[in-house]
Amino acid sequence: MNPQEFNASKVSLGVLGVISQVHISLVRFMIATSSGCDKKLSFFTLTHGTGETSLTRFHDSDFGVQALTFGEKHEFADFLLLPSQHKVVYRIDDRVPLNTSGLFDFFPFRPQLSSALALVRSLGYPVIGRLNRMMSSGARLDSHQDVLITACPWDPRIKGEFFHQTTLSVPLRHVKEFINNIKELVKIEPKFLCILEDSNGILTRYVTSSPAFHGKEEKALHFDLTYYRSKDDPLVPRLYEDFIEEIELMAVFKYNALPHWGKNRNIAFNDVIKKYKNAIAFLKVKERFDPLGLFSREWTDQILGLKGSVTIVKEGCELEGLCIFSEDSQFLTVLRGYMCRPGKVYREARVCTRV
Repeated sequence: MNPQEFNASKVSLGVLGVISQVHISLVRFMIATSSGCDKKLSFFTLTHGTGETSLTRFHDSDFGVQALTFGEKHEFADFLLLPSQHKVVYRIDDRVPLNTSGLFDFFPFRPQLSSALALVRSLGYPVIGRLNRMMSSGARLDSHQDVLITACPWDPRIKGEFFHQTTLSVPLRHVKEFINNIKELVKIEPKFLCILEDSNGILTRYVTSSPAFHGKEEKALHFDLTYYRSKDDPLVPRLYEDFIEEIELMAVFKYNALPHWGKNRNIAFNDVIKKYKNAIAFLKVKERFDPLGLFSREWTDQILGLKGSVTIVKEGCELEGLCIFSEDSQFLTVLRGYMCRPGKVYREARVCTRV
């Protein structure tokens, strides 16, 4: 495999064929510990398989500046942004000696009674462990096969919690302005981010550039927005949907964010291939590997710009992120008191707003 083929295969989207052999390069085992404080008061310490971590909660007034440099100071740093509370939790994660004791067994990642998970739909810390267990969500790695008496909270086989994630990588050079725009939205309606903060806030992680043709083009911050979505009736508008949609559209179109390939709605993939400078090189490798398109499907053809569009215009499409609002008359939501309106900060956005 030559370098071009290798860089195409790193993020192949499954369209280059079946990978039959992989050579693994082992990395020396490492241990980590995490601790945290709220300015003056320490609130937890944890040891896991990568190093030492502390979580520190501060006011978010200088977060736009801190976000640009904090990741260079700690190997596994990330943030939990709580904009409506004007707080941000800094995770300081560094390595410690291999003889440090600990086990990562984060409670929400353990199998739980299926009946209890279903009850949550109708109605912590300390965390300690090794990296190989941490990356497999702790105790789920060796959980029992017990005919779904216990299950993970997100297991689709039980009628438990249901939510959606919008995950976008904003280039580091745009992060400060993007964060300031979110703060402007908070000033307009402080309550709207309770929708995100009830689901762990906005998780923010560092990603670096990659030579992969479909990898990150430059250093960026990865923003994870987790929010409720109706499993029973997707045509029901979400609370403060317009604010969440404006953040999404602002990231994608104003700040040229790249989507996580598996965690977004259709609109995040609209013309996404144009954001990758090596898109043509990838398609050339694809043509050599699979000239008959045996490993392609309608969705991959759409996001690769080969055939059709990811946009689907139909009744209620804007609620599912299948399309962007254009005319009120096209959408069912008009009957439910929602109409197409410009964004409150990013005026070019068109969002589903209650009137």
